[in-house]
Amino acid sequence: MLASWFVSQGVKAISDPSAEADQADLISSRVAPLVKNVVPESVSGLVPQDPASWARITGVVRVLAGLGLASGIGRRWSAAVLAATTVPGIVSSARGIRSGDLQGFLGHVALTGGALLAAQDTEGRPGVAYRVKESSRRLRQQNAVKEGKRAARRARRQVKTAATKARGALAR
Repeated sequence: MLASWFVSQGVKAISDPSAEADQADLISSRVAPLVKNVVPESVSGLVPQDPASWARITGVVRVLAGLGLASGIGRRWSAAVLAATTVPGIVSSARGIRSGDLQGFLGHVALTGGALLAAQDTEGRPGVAYRVKESSRRLRQQNAVKEGKRAARRARRQVKTAATKARGALAR
């Protein structure tokens, strides 16, 4: 259900990029120069400058990530990408709060929250952090058991040695 909004908005942005003009302008004015500085010179000429191209790129990303979320293929990564695509919408709708468009802002925040929750969902399976912590606990427990067995063997040897010495002392 969450993915359907992103897919529909992605298709809308691909077919009519002017509808996403505010968000795309934000990306083209702030993100494009950063991308140009990061990528090699041979590729920097391919970075689009116009907002319409950025709107279409964002639309394609939303469609692909939305389909990934809906199908379960790369579900967590798709959800994280979708959450990232809502940031320009939050920023542009935050500007509109002053003009009374609180609904748009809250809608973008809610969609971002939903996408972030989907990105964290492990479907009941433990995550990597839990698995590492649990493995570490089990390893410490196994080491403690091994150390306990070694201590017991040493104690038995010491008792045996003490008993042998006591018998020798009594025999004299």
